[in-house]
Amino acid sequence: MIVYDYIHSICYWDGNERIICLKTQIEKLISTKHSSKKDFKILCIISIRSNNKYVIDKSPYELLKDMSTDNLDIEIIYNFNWGGTVGTLWDTYKYLTINNISSYIIGTWEDDAIFKHDLWFDVVEELLLKDYIYIGSLHETHNIINQKKYSELNYKFNYTADIVRVPGFEISQVFWVEDPYILFFKNLKIIEEKIGCFTRAKQGEEYIYGTHGIIHGEVGFPTRLVNAGFKIYGIPSSRRSQESFILFLDPFNELSKSGSKTYTNIEGYKNELKSQGII
Repeated sequence: MIVYDYIHSICYWDGNERIICLKTQIEKLISTKHSSKKDFKILCIISIRSNNKYVIDKSPYELLKDMSTDNLDIEIIYNFNWGGTVGTLWDTYKYLTINNISSYIIGTWEDDAIFKHDLWFDVVEELLLKDYIYIGSLHETHNIINQKKYSELNYKFNYTADIVRVPGFEISQVFWVEDPYILFFKNLKIIEEKIGCFTRAKQGEEYIYGTHGIIHGEVGFPTRLVNAGFKIYGIPSSRRSQESFILFLDPFNELSKSGSKTYTNIEGYKNELKSQGII
């Protein structure tokens, strides 16, 4: 079995036509550090989602493999465009299992966001060791129907949009903690044994934003997990808080307007995250 310290999975729909974001993500992975481990091995696995994966031009994606380094391997897989980011997490998990590949931690992201600082791994590891099934982004909308204090989640309130209904659950049971989905690799098997496929979107059905992306993805996935007894860590929903942890990329590869500070040690970075209520 091939074992990595971290597997970085990217969900990319070929219709977005923003390969530059994939290049930026790879560059950030190359600069990733661990406070105590020098030989830090990463696999970046890019899932190209296409409405017709059999006619896609693979050449621009295959060229990304040239960015590999001694500590970073890059693989490209091609999938039918279904299930969104949660579908990508599922497809990637199955691909890795079939190919006998694993890691300590895995994260599935959309192509337009990445960890902001090089020292992120220490923080993620520390949070996951507190028995959270995954780390994600707390979603807040202006259409609030439920504001419920939930002590097991690491944020003060759970916000749920009144337009979202997850089949089989009351609105008071619904939770919206979307990508990135960052977790211990071993948790993938635990989740599968508890809820089966991570998404209830139909695998042969072309991606539909409302059902595949939201109802069965960003909302359905955490809702099923929380109601099965798992804890989820939601990064606070304010843009300022999330930008202390996540680097947002727009289609033109512009960086977050908040800028990016440089930290020489993990404690400086942790203090920044604490000031934003992230840890």
